[in-house]
Amino acid sequence: GEYTFVFTDKEGDGICCNHGEGLYVLSSEGKTISVGGEMRTEVDTIPFELPFIEPEPVDENEDGLDDRLGLMMPYDSSNMTEGVDCENFRLVILTDEYGLETTW
Repeated sequence: GEYTFVFTDKEGDGICCNHGEGLYVLSSEGKTISVGGEMRTEVDTIPFELPFIEPEPVDENEDGLDDRLGLMMPYDSSNMTEGVDCENFRLVILTDEYGLETTW
């Protein structure tokens, strides 16, 4: 099915960098869908489909990072395997010092 993950931060400064090193990781069955936390607006919207088919990493600007996720290339998400079959996705959120500004 088609889903949309909406991550909001009232101040629009995200959960990374200005007030601590926060981030979120959205994954399904060990495959990373999105990594974020640095924001310039109040809302981060990530459309995705389940089951998730992980695209091949791409590094068009040749900085050594996957252009989609910002992870070092190549990356292996096999160590992120989800628990049981009933889990559709996994979300990890580490907030900055102002966690009360963050909703999802």
